[in-house]
Amino acid sequence: HATYVSVTGEGGVSARTPGMLAESKFEMVMHDDDTVSFRTVFGAYLSAAESGWVTAVEREIGEREKFALVFNHENGTFALGTSSGRFVTVEPTGYVLANRPTADLWEEFIISKVEG
Repeated sequence: HATYVSVTGEGGVSARTPGMLAESKFEMVMHDDDTVSFRTVFGAYLSAAESGWVTAVEREIGEREKFALVFNHENGTFALGTSSGRFVTVEPTGYVLANRPTADLWEEFIISKVEG
């Protein structure tokens, strides 16, 4: 994959960016129910709709803006589980969707802490 998930000011989400940009940085918000939310540089949260689309337009955190981090001990990656029981994936075209019933290679993400 070797691309970064990034967002647009209009709420589009894709994984086509080969390098780290401001639009590829998210603030991870931890919740008491062991889920996390991802706030974008534009102040919106990543959201997984029932239809499977992942967008970044919501300004408030609801169930669709919460994700379970599923750690893969074998390779140090994470899968992102949604409130509908699906997993976030990156299609070969760069589309980011939340429509997979299980976590496999295309549902693996690396989460890195960056400053600034």
